[in-house]
Amino acid sequence: VTRHCTIVHFEARNNNFGDEACSELIRAFANEVTHYIGLKNTGCGPLTGKEVGAGLRKPTISWERLDLAENELGKEGANHVWWAMRKNHSVLDLDMSNNKIGPVFGTEADHLGEHGISIDTALERNFTIRRLRMEGNGISAEAGAMFADSLAANKSLADINFSENNLDHIVGEHLGERLAHDRQIYSLDLSSNYMGWLGGQAIAQSLFTNRFLTILNLSDNKLGENGAKVGMQIARALYENNVLKTLRLAGNRLGPASGTSFTKSLRRNKTLTVLDFANNRLDDEVGEKFLDLLEDNHALVELGLSQVEIGTEFWTKIDEMMSERR
Repeated sequence: VTRHCTIVHFEARNNNFGDEACSELIRAFANEVTHYIGLKNTGCGPLTGKEVGAGLRKPTISWERLDLAENELGKEGANHVWWAMRKNHSVLDLDMSNNKIGPVFGTEADHLGEHGISIDTALERNFTIRRLRMEGNGISAEAGAMFADSLAANKSLADINFSENNLDHIVGEHLGERLAHDRQIYSLDLSSNYMGWLGGQAIAQSLFTNRFLTILNLSDNKLGENGAKVGMQIARALYENNVLKTLRLAGNRLGPASGTSFTKSLRRNKTLTVLDFANNRLDDEVGEKFLDLLEDNHALVELGLSQVEIGTEFWTKIDEMMSERR
């Protein structure tokens, strides 16, 4: 492989290679030919991260997609990758999800003197990367806020997944400011974090003016901790937003009033095609309203509601209608 590589796409996921072997593979594929390397769940560790960083620094490298998910890069390995991403101009898609990166990564405690913080500095200088997955890494709210701020300078990142971390309302507020007039990010997954009603409110407000985001996932973020306020605000935004196509709000305890607001706004909004509203403490009255809505709204092709909340009768009828549309 090292001498006469003709492999453009290399996929070796779910093999227990170990850190040393993975680092050797990365070194072997650091060439002008290979565009995709898939080492998901193969035992990559800090050594592999260091070798990835070395490869990314090569001016002739042709890597476009790197799948390093479900490994153990840790903070050290992640920093090697992100320091190199400052000058890399080939990678479009980077998956570093579930790598035990931890809460120190991307914070002031991870600051490297005049060089700054790896991921923030990289995003401020890298205008190539389009898709980034960092979910399930225990990333802190402090790091999340700095990441959100660094997006102000980034001109390329369009598909972002930071789900299953520890992001809070401050991160939500920073992202809300960016999204309000953004024309770059089309997909944002922040599910299973701690946005709370303040963070949710900031993102909801941005939907009134945002005309580019098409996919938004805020499931399991405690948005309903202050009642139906956030749910009703998002519903109001849908009166004016004609871009959003997929919206996931499951598990936020938004309550019946939020559900009712959505059944009203979706009579006007015919752009949204997917709505996940399961586990939001609805009731059978809301279930009946959603059933009635579907007689008028034919744009929805996927509607997630909880059978235990709206009752078997309404849930079954809604499920049958959705099945016919799919």
